[in-house]
Amino acid sequence: MASNNTSVGYNSTSAGFTITDLSLLPAYCLAISVGLGGNGLVIGVVRKKRSLHTTTNYLLANLALADLLNLIWCIPGLVLTFVEHPRGTLGDLLCKFVTMHHIAGIMQIVSGLTLTILAVERYNALFHPMDTRLRLRRENLRYPIGIMWSFSVIYVIPLFVYEKYSAKENNCSLVWPNWQVTGMIYWGVLAVIVLLCSITMLYCYFNIIKGLYFTQTICSRGQAPNGDERAAKRKIVKLLLSVTLVFCVCFIPFIVVSVVFTDGSHSVAYKLSYFLVYCSSSVNPLIYAYYSSNYRNAFSEVLERYSQRIRNLENHVPRIHRHASSFELKVTENKGTDVRSSDPKLLSFKRI
Repeated sequence: MASNNTSVGYNSTSAGFTITDLSLLPAYCLAISVGLGGNGLVIGVVRKKRSLHTTTNYLLANLALADLLNLIWCIPGLVLTFVEHPRGTLGDLLCKFVTMHHIAGIMQIVSGLTLTILAVERYNALFHPMDTRLRLRRENLRYPIGIMWSFSVIYVIPLFVYEKYSAKENNCSLVWPNWQVTGMIYWGVLAVIVLLCSITMLYCYFNIIKGLYFTQTICSRGQAPNGDERAAKRKIVKLLLSVTLVFCVCFIPFIVVSVVFTDGSHSVAYKLSYFLVYCSSSVNPLIYAYYSSNYRNAFSEVLERYSQRIRNLENHVPRIHRHASSFELKVTENKGTDVRSSDPKLLSFKRI
């Protein structure tokens, strides 16, 4: 190995946690709770409600799945913040799969690719509505979704391989076989992917906003006889654009801080920026509910159904107690009864 690049993620000698860690703990708990419940609702309603069985909603459900897994894997990493990092083989495994948040890296790539596909799909739907060759359909949507998940996992595999726990430095270190070649190529490819996705989304949404609000080439009089369709299309665009902006606003600070602060999670800026990454996984369901009446109604139906089950359970519990009390009373009365004098069969059996 000619040289290496060390990525410091956790100092195992610092068994004590910082004020920043304690301050962010309630915020993390809130973000995880809201995100797990909200993204779980999104996946559930898209799966069960036929009115939500559209290409856009399936892609939003895929985004919700990535956010859900991202938040689930955040929990063990959050626990490790407040304990001393193990060493040896266990330390290596934790560095690969938990401490350095490489699982979250997979989810972030999936989220970015999903948002790019959503932008392209919306662009084609508005500018080329009659050209079915450019449109994704429910029947073939599983192919791009499968490709983006496979690519994301394969791309992060080198991080799992080269991330190790360094007993000498007491931290997790990303050691490339040859940083000048392997490391530069790896991060260079990621930079190109981020750049291409960003340019694609900017191009699509710039033209969509221009066509909807300024030139009005989308949903013109010849295409839409009334304003309802235009308003509906604008709401969808607002929803997708809001989700994309939240993702960028929450993710860009982490990229900047990771480049500027080389001491990794030892800096307050790194911890705050990484918290923003998890925030982006929590607020998306709130955006769906704000812009889409279909999601609001579906969420309300699910929550009402579960609240009704809870009320039925609460009403059922007192009846169980009443039946149990009645049964105990009968048993007590039977114990106090002289069976020999009340059952003629037993009396006749005794005489025999």
